[in-house]
Amino acid sequence: MRRRLLKIFAAMLLVIAVCFSAFAEEETAKPAYSGDELVGTYTFTVYGYGHGVGLSQMGAVTYGDSSGRFNWNYVQILLYYYPGTHMAYEEDLPATVARGGVSYPLREYLAHTTMAEIGSYATASRREAVKAQVVAIYTFVRRHGFSVSAGSIAYTGKNPGSLIYQCVDDVMGQYLAYSDGSTATGLFAASCPSWTASSGSTWGGRNYAGLDGGLYSPETVSVRTVTMDASDVIRIANTYNAGKPNDKKIHLTGDPSGWLEIVEHDGAYSDNIGYVTKLRIGDQTMSGNSFRTLLFRVQDVPGLRCHCFSLRYDLLPRAEEPQTETETQAAQ
Repeated sequence: MRRRLLKIFAAMLLVIAVCFSAFAEEETAKPAYSGDELVGTYTFTVYGYGHGVGLSQMGAVTYGDSSGRFNWNYVQILLYYYPGTHMAYEEDLPATVARGGVSYPLREYLAHTTMAEIGSYATASRREAVKAQVVAIYTFVRRHGFSVSAGSIAYTGKNPGSLIYQCVDDVMGQYLAYSDGSTATGLFAASCPSWTASSGSTWGGRNYAGLDGGLYSPETVSVRTVTMDASDVIRIANTYNAGKPNDKKIHLTGDPSGWLEIVEHDGAYSDNIGYVTKLRIGDQTMSGNSFRTLLFRVQDVPGLRCHCFSLRYDLLPRAEEPQTETETQAAQ
């Protein structure tokens, strides 16, 4: 009799365990948010424009403005933004530069690329900044054997104007080199949120020589606000997940307020805001710049100009208005 009772009790425990296991599995395997109920708004406040590594174009414009408080020459600008390099010069210039498989005469390429990069700031008082930009461009293309992809650097068919041509003629053949004589990277970005970014934290791995970040850049900081909702995050995850094994995919479950989180930043703008070095989306983590790059691939989702940003989540009813982007300026 006692043995029979023990068997019945053991069977009851087994049933309870199975039920509890099913309940636990149901709790941890919640379906992805459908987007039909209340949604939250993810608000990104973005500081700066571009990857922030190397020369800041707007910083160079500020440092090199002869009517401003710095009045630096182009060599001062370049050696500041590319520490550990020196100016070099070659007389045997290449005849052409290839961009996206199309060849351009060197002088025309430098002028038109400079026009595309900082043409609207090419004024008489900013000649030194323009010359610094020309040298940075020449350094970049020299580093790549005078053959670059169309997406790696800007170009325009617009007339550069006489001032830009004069600046090109003044510095053509000058470039930045490392102590071993090799050509520097020549990386540049539109503007910084007060300080430059580390190449290592931006793209992963070790830093490029002289691009450790942390250089003060005095331009007025561009601040842009970008909003997304839960359906946008689902689209981001689906784009990221395409072709990946399940353990490498982003899984979005539970409350959407926990889907996105800034885990680490470098404090470049303030104690609470900086270039994002680690961001969590669902159960996966990536760098802020990787997240920013991922957004380029997602249709109908607004992009982020820089990986220096703050993030806020607000629970709101689903709005009928489209995604918004607003921009302000923050004087530093």
